[in-house]
Amino acid sequence: MGIRSTVRNGPAAHNDTCHWQAEKLRLIEQVHLSNPQPKVVSLESGTGNDIALVDERQSLGEGNKLWLALEMLRLKLRGNALKPGMRVVQRSCGSAAATMAYACARLELPFTAIVPKDLTATAMERVTAHGGELAVADNPADAHDLEASYTIRPGYTVIDQYSAEVRALPTRHSPGERMLRSTSVAVGRTPSLVVTAVGTGTTANTVRFAASDRQLNLDIVGVDIAGGILTDYVGLNLHGRSDASHCLEGASPGYVPPSFIRTSVDRFLEVRQEAAIAVCHFFKDEFNYEMGPSSGMAMFGALTELQKMKDRREGQLIATFCYDHGERYEDTIFNHAFLKEKGLEIAPWRETLEKLIADLK
Repeated sequence: MGIRSTVRNGPAAHNDTCHWQAEKLRLIEQVHLSNPQPKVVSLESGTGNDIALVDERQSLGEGNKLWLALEMLRLKLRGNALKPGMRVVQRSCGSAAATMAYACARLELPFTAIVPKDLTATAMERVTAHGGELAVADNPADAHDLEASYTIRPGYTVIDQYSAEVRALPTRHSPGERMLRSTSVAVGRTPSLVVTAVGTGTTANTVRFAASDRQLNLDIVGVDIAGGILTDYVGLNLHGRSDASHCLEGASPGYVPPSFIRTSVDRFLEVRQEAAIAVCHFFKDEFNYEMGPSSGMAMFGALTELQKMKDRREGQLIATFCYDHGERYEDTIFNHAFLKEKGLEIAPWRETLEKLIADLK
């Protein structure tokens, strides 16, 4: 009798798990289908070479990072690493942690973000506002230790956004496919060149995979802050190595995450943080368009590439992301007292930018 009871309950419990996982996968699909494609801002140079700016500044429920969070959760569900009653844990900060908290809330999954102690109060509030919990690490080494401690506990699944496991995510909902599709629909042309911040490499990776699936002849330019991943990994050091920390949230902290695939990027470009911030000020003043500094870094790279195309009149389309809204940075990069305190002089770069744009017309 006991044996029969055990046999009967075993498959039933397994079926309950499979049903739960199938339900969560359906919810992921519903979130994807319920959210519109991002709007695309077309910047026409007058030479036939234009920039398509994929605007991801909307809420957490519509941005590129949500697609990434959902695909990481889908990967865990399909790999049977996420089961009923388990808690999702991720070592992340800023919008990545907030977006994972949002995604987990939509799927009714408990979530804990391992964050550095110097994360701003606003960024922490964005995580807790969506029901996420915070585990605060005193330093980066502690963050690794905290993540390891969660890994060995039963009832937890750790999602490492830097792991090779999630670096490609070759699905129809990947950030790369989202960029190419929205650009093609909005502008009527498929980009021949994509400029993206390197960061963890996920955007560059997925653009490369999506272009390969579509059999597109596409160049990808990886842009990063001077002294970041490019200096350490590629050896590109145009402006001299500086050990001073930068204030561009979302840019590489100076090491190469294992999620980054070197061959995803055809060539690299370093951008000074002053140049990235100057772009943000210029777009706010001239176009009433607010963007964050990592977006300014990518846009500076796109404008640099556009300048190279000018004389060739090739009729190419450059695509890049606008990752986040400038409202988050009113107290930092848009605050002149903050810039002075950090020793950031953006006036020369603003002048360079204005000349570059005037020359493109």
